[in-house]
Amino acid sequence: MYRLRCQLVGHQGDVRTACSGAEFVATGSRDRTARLWTEETPGSRSYTETRSLAGHTHYVTAICYVYPTEKHPRGLIATGCQDKLIRIFDPTSSEPVDVLSGHADNVCTLSSGKFGSLLSGSWDKTARVWLDGKSVMTLAGHTHAVWAVAVMPKDGLKLTGSADKTIRLWKAGHCERIFTGHDDCVRGLAVVSATEFLSCSNDSSIRRWLTSGECIQVYYGHTAFVYSVVAVPDGASTVADFVSSSEDRTLRVWKGNECVQTLTHPAQSVWCCGVLSNGDIVTGSSDGVARIFTTDSSRTADREEIDAFQHQVASQSLPSSQVGDLKLSDMAGIEALQAPGIKDGQTKVVKVAGKPHAYQWSASAHDWIKVGEVVDAVGSDRKQMLDGKEYDYVFNVELDLDTGPQAGRSYRLGYNITEDPWFAAQQFLQKNELNLMHLDQVAQFIIQNTKGVTVASASEGPSDPFTGGARYVPAGPSFTGGGAGATRPLPSGPSDPFTGGARYTPANVSASSEQQLSSNPYFPKTTPITFGTINPAAVFRKLVEFNETLTGPCRLSETELQTVDAILEASSDVEKLTPLVNDQSISVLWKILCWPDNVVFPGLDVLRMVVRCLPGNQLMCARGAEFLERLIQLLTVDNSAANMLSLRVLANLFAHSVGTTLLCSNVDQILVHFELAVENSNKGAQVALSTVLLNYAVAFCDGDKQVDIIGTLLSILTKMLRNQIDKEAAFRVLVAVGTLLSSSHRENAGALALSLETQKAVSLWSETVEPKKVGECAKLVENILA
Repeated sequence: MYRLRCQLVGHQGDVRTACSGAEFVATGSRDRTARLWTEETPGSRSYTETRSLAGHTHYVTAICYVYPTEKHPRGLIATGCQDKLIRIFDPTSSEPVDVLSGHADNVCTLSSGKFGSLLSGSWDKTARVWLDGKSVMTLAGHTHAVWAVAVMPKDGLKLTGSADKTIRLWKAGHCERIFTGHDDCVRGLAVVSATEFLSCSNDSSIRRWLTSGECIQVYYGHTAFVYSVVAVPDGASTVADFVSSSEDRTLRVWKGNECVQTLTHPAQSVWCCGVLSNGDIVTGSSDGVARIFTTDSSRTADREEIDAFQHQVASQSLPSSQVGDLKLSDMAGIEALQAPGIKDGQTKVVKVAGKPHAYQWSASAHDWIKVGEVVDAVGSDRKQMLDGKEYDYVFNVELDLDTGPQAGRSYRLGYNITEDPWFAAQQFLQKNELNLMHLDQVAQFIIQNTKGVTVASASEGPSDPFTGGARYVPAGPSFTGGGAGATRPLPSGPSDPFTGGARYTPANVSASSEQQLSSNPYFPKTTPITFGTINPAAVFRKLVEFNETLTGPCRLSETELQTVDAILEASSDVEKLTPLVNDQSISVLWKILCWPDNVVFPGLDVLRMVVRCLPGNQLMCARGAEFLERLIQLLTVDNSAANMLSLRVLANLFAHSVGTTLLCSNVDQILVHFELAVENSNKGAQVALSTVLLNYAVAFCDGDKQVDIIGTLLSILTKMLRNQIDKEAAFRVLVAVGTLLSSSHRENAGALALSLETQKAVSLWSETVEPKKVGECAKLVENILA
């Protein structure tokens, strides 16, 4: 197994990129320098900084060793920079021997090929082939930044990976094939052979591809963005096929089809990794340190340095998103570490001195190694990862299997509260090739261990997989996920049915009573519902990521990003947010709102929070038709996040009279598009749409000249109830119908509902048992229509 060899200390900023030549290791950093490091003596443990490569005026984002030629027998070093330039260095000199220009934006990736050729990728959406200091070919076709490039060993083939989620194979300047499969930006590429390559992505996965187009393997293990993947050359190592690095603080070593070693770093991001000719691994991290790991005991660091490194790792705070939401009272003590781990990298969280601490099993040391104290472990509002996907719960499931290959095995089951338990159970059994006779057993396990968990107030319906801003949260103050047998009690007492705090039992009515419900807490609703929680850090990270892919006037400056960051930090508190919202900040938000449709959604997430405060509502509505047309246009684009979040902005505009006036005066134009939105199967969009319709029902509850609008609203609401929609969405639709039927237009509304056969649609939900508020509300609406 790999162990620490040495640490390369000298950079004053994140080490973003690293490579190796025959006699050196080269690193590039956000401190605007690139540095060369060489062994103190051949084969020794330590490296010494021997040269700083000069001339960079911005972050060094890429570095690459260019293979030797007759003209340059020692090879060359190429560096890419955010100043749009590529600098070429001879390893014996600190000054560049050439500076290449041609890209219109940041050069973010480099790779070398035969005859001293160089391949570069840029935020300008292109890749370029360079030879003898000249750009000889431009590869254009990606729709977003090119973040990864690689040169195949035969036939002049080249690979590019992009923020547009695709990989392209090029020959002689023409795109031969497009590879799709990743769910997010492609961050790294690695050549395995003349016909195979690897890719890594922000979707937490690594994929193995054939150049003919097939994805033949998907590797899961990382729990966050995977920034770098590097193949180990044949013969360089007997314990590794390839290595990868990630935002989850780890370098992972892969052999065959599994991760065989996990090396946690004392830094949030392990930006890059590389493989030396002797099989050693180099990494670069956000703490400004590059590290080299080795399997050769003669090059391993001494015990004191290894202990110091492990102490650094253990002293870090570990976000609970890396280990799952946890309930402190359910944790075992440190005695749980007496049992050995199942495989390298397995994480176990135990209670030490009343606090949660994470330990990772090290197969090489045959011991549990502390990797940090877990923060935000209770009520952290974060998801858990399993097989590259996010879930509200991840359980360890043990079935009663006494014989066969499955006997004694524990299985991992991911479950989102939006899913039907029996459907999730069936999927789990099929995935693990288990007998469907266990269907009821697994479904009941899910039900028992998620009891009491309901939707938070328009906090917002289903989770947004991009920003994390909206997710299902527990009814009470804590939430358990990640362990078999984890349970929580049902909350007691009534609460607002929109917050999901508990089941609401109408006054003087027993939950089990068969009597006709004559009073209710559900409608008429008199105040609008808004979406009021957000994950500021996740949204800002996504904004920065997308901003880096943009060029021209759409791109935000550092000052503008700081403005958005300040708004996000205060966004959950209207009083703190209000002083930050002015003409200048609204201009920045409008600039984001004009971003391309596929990257605008984090801006919409910010905007929905801003319009909850009065100045934000007023200033955005002052843009009138232009503002409204942009939101309506986003309802129809081919991007589920943009669809959902534009609806949330519309819902939150009802928070103040100026927004309500704008929406009501343009109601005909808006409802026409809602007729189409009814068919949207995305549960987040369903909850958002039902909330906007409910707010319209509140707005039109009283007044005159509204009969035609009420008819259109009832028509849309009835159509939604006839569809297979999310239960929270159905509840809000039912409240909207009940509000209209209880309004000053009740006679006209009742007649319209009769002609639309709304009662039949409502009856589809009257027998709903969980959540009980849906069935109760449906029965109350039925009573009015009877």
